[in-house]
Amino acid sequence: MKGEEKMKKKNGEKLVEMKIPIEEIENIDELVREGYYGCRSDAICDIIRRGAVQLRSRYCCVKAKRSKI
Repeated sequence: MKGEEKMKKKNGEKLVEMKIPIEEIENIDELVREGYYGCRSDAICDIIRRGAVQLRSRYCCVKAKRSKI
């Protein structure tokens, strides 16, 4: 997985805190508006699953359950 990740425990589950660039979030909104994804959450999960996360100077934090791929 690209980028930094911090493991956190919450309710007995491991969570990964990921940093996604603002530019990627803006692209997600556009893809959802155009109907490529049903919602933002689906688009973000797809980005995480594909490992397309890169650290940049501007980012948003997104928490997602770590899955075995």
